[in-house]
Amino acid sequence: MLPALVRFTLHAGPGTLGALTSVIGLGSLLGAALLLVFSARPNKGEPIIYSYLVSALALIVVGVSTSGGLWVALAVTGLARTVLLGLLDRDAGLGELRGRARPRPC
Repeated sequence: MLPALVRFTLHAGPGTLGALTSVIGLGSLLGAALLLVFSARPNKGEPIIYSYLVSALALIVVGVSTSGGLWVALAVTGLARTVLLGLLDRDAGLGELRGRARPRPC
């Protein structure tokens, strides 16, 4: 989706595509830093809900943006995605099921 967005919406080339991809990576790094803060909280429900909302709003901005807001929205998307996936993976509660190839016999 990103290459089409760069070509048809921004009317730009590979340099802009690389810059936008790196902005997503920067947002992911910031999200990893936030994940360290949120992972210590006993109640992780609020950060998960906020991450969903922030990610949805950032994707809306990506959809309607034609220039500057796109850069910020992509960074926020990377940030929210990293926090959300990190918290969901940690709280999945499937520790005893990880790495199992087949269910236990009855």
